Amino acid sequence: MTDNTLQKAIPGSRWFSLPVIFAIVITNGLLLSSCTKKVGGPRGAISVDAEPARKSDVNITLRAVGRVEPLQKVEIRPQVGGQIQEIRFAEGDAIEAGQTLYVLDRRPFEAARAQAAAQVKASTIRQDAAKRDLERGRTLFEKQMISAGELDALQAAADSADAAVQMARALERTSILNLEYAVIKAPISGRAGRHLVYPGDVVVPAVTPLVTINQTTPISVAFSVPERELAAVRAAVSAGAVSVTATVSDGTGTPRSGTLNFIDNQVDPGTGSVTMKAVFDNADESLWPGQFVQVGAQIGRETDAIVVVSKAVQVGQSGSFVFKLEGGNTARLAPVKTGRTSGNDIVILEGVAEGDLVVTDGQLKLADGSKVEVRGIGRPATGQEAGQ
Repeated sequence: MTDNTLQKAIPGSRWFSLPVIFAIVITNGLLLSSCTKKVGGPRGAISVDAEPARKSDVNITLRAVGRVEPLQKVEIRPQVGGQIQEIRFAEGDAIEAGQTLYVLDRRPFEAARAQAAAQVKASTIRQDAAKRDLERGRTLFEKQMISAGELDALQAAADSADAAVQMARALERTSILNLEYAVIKAPISGRAGRHLVYPGDVVVPAVTPLVTINQTTPISVAFSVPERELAAVRAAVSAGAVSVTATVSDGTGTPRSGTLNFIDNQVDPGTGSVTMKAVFDNADESLWPGQFVQVGAQIGRETDAIVVVSKAVQVGQSGSFVFKLEGGNTARLAPVKTGRTSGNDIVILEGVAEGDLVVTDGQLKLADGSKVEVRGIGRPATGQEAGQ
């Protein structure tokens, strides 16, 4: 008789095939293991990093977005009209003050100068003749050989000849200036822009733009700060030079150092901000006109401030908060009042005391009272390190 026949013949029989027995044993083992895991231990702890709050001296720094501006900017236009004969620089060249940029066709100006010189000579000859006539007339008038009216006419002719000489000499000076203006020179040092004219072009005096020169060394950075900071900035200026840094998005993050040299004389009513400028030596020309930079203006220093790393502070619907560790493995949500930032740190005005452990990584997984496992505790920096 087979196993199936026996099972049908004897209800409740304990006779089973070997494969069925193995399946039952494995299933019971898995169920037991699952139940043990589900009921056996508490909820798993969340891994976090933490760092103690510390006292530090921090720089009071205003942060803003600035724009690089040339200290001087000149759009070159001709003072006389004519045809461009030569261009003696390339686009983008470094230009020195007094350097020749353009040469116009000088021949018309040379001819005008020769004509003016000839007019001076002719008027001088007439002037000498009028003077001689006047001297003879005075002698004749003394001998009563001519009337007073005739003498007055001779005096008028001499005066007119003098005026003609002065006019001719003025025209000669103008012709000399025009000849000089035919050679166009740079009024400032800087960087040349693109060419706006080319050899053969005819330019109109005071109208045709030729090229723009931007002074790049030194250079200026303009930025705006909220009007509530104006008093602090002015106080810092009164105490001495205000240091300003400009950081370019060039991948290095190296700040360039400058000095505040301008505060606008009014608050912009539309934005409630004040425009300021700082000047930078810029010997390496790392700051370029039109570029946007991150600006930091140091207007003071705060001593013995409580600081934590900025990434420890979160912002919720009720304001800023941190997670403090209690008992080494429990995270408690603590509302805080924050102050200024200094590098990677932020000043805590209320809510955290020196030495409190605050979570610096893993906060997004936490809730008030969450159990945590601290992966590592950062070493607190000294006051000198934090203030740098």
